[in-house]
Amino acid sequence: MNSDPRVMIFPITMTCNSKCRSCGIWRLPETDKEHSGDDLLSRVGADPYLRQHVESVNLSGGEPFTHPRINALMSGMLQNYSRLREICINTDGHLKREIRGALEQVLPACRERGAKLRIYISLDGIGQAHDRHRRHPGAFQQADEALRFLAEETHKWPETLRATASFTITDRNSDQILPVLHYVRAMGVRVDYNLAARPEVFIGGAGLERRFQVTDEQFEAVKSAITEVCRYPESINFSSRFYATMLETLRNGRRTRGCFFPEKGFVLMPDGKAYICGTFLDFYIGNLLETGFEEIWRGADRSRCRDELIPAKCESCFSNSYEDWDLTVGALV
Repeated sequence: MNSDPRVMIFPITMTCNSKCRSCGIWRLPETDKEHSGDDLLSRVGADPYLRQHVESVNLSGGEPFTHPRINALMSGMLQNYSRLREICINTDGHLKREIRGALEQVLPACRERGAKLRIYISLDGIGQAHDRHRRHPGAFQQADEALRFLAEETHKWPETLRATASFTITDRNSDQILPVLHYVRAMGVRVDYNLAARPEVFIGGAGLERRFQVTDEQFEAVKSAITEVCRYPESINFSSRFYATMLETLRNGRRTRGCFFPEKGFVLMPDGKAYICGTFLDFYIGNLLETGFEEIWRGADRSRCRDELIPAKCESCFSNSYEDWDLTVGALV
């Protein structure tokens, strides 16, 4: 337990303007669709252990750009997190005014710090295939507009801004893997592919669901498509080894390589609760509104999780947090 936290996954809100088939956040009661409060954001910004060690922050949700303080949060981290090398944001791309405002405020600070801003636009197919997955007519048009805008902005900020389409592979859109690859290549942005897996933490304990995942009959087609994807390393962030692990997990129903979370990362929820990762509810390790993060990281709950629950539970996890993530082009792990 001598490692320090490098990666913070922080869903800053449970509010979302999409109703994706492979996500259950939108089903939460309205009372649970909360933004991170000012008290939690203040603790995130001021906690000395986080400020000293965190190198990569992923802001997600829900839809992170619905949070009114997202720009202030990023600006504070860029100013106060001494090792911060990147901020990643996962968004559906619908709130283009908010995205533009964030770029205007944050990109100059990122360039001054030598940090990257990585924006991932969810894209689960072309045209109506994406709209069906999102249960939102016109969703593809909005994602397309956001990606085209970001593609233009990357030419202005080549060392600072990275735009990527984020594709969730399900049993209903596996035929869209290659069309999306060709689409992003024509646009000049990248694409990353992940397996569908509903984690327990992000949807209030509704449980992991396998019914959205690729069927055995679809596996060979997915394997062939991902093999083709790996022929274009300039268009993907993940390494070919990452995708080999993903396919092996899909074929065997369990992961055979480790995960970066137990030693290097954590998930912080909008209510202050921290977990080793977002997959299992019993990976709870403490609450930042009650305890400083160094005590959480070195505490008994985290030790118990690592000693008693890992790796047995992790073997059944379909998360993309493989320890062989390519550090040279992908997000830091």
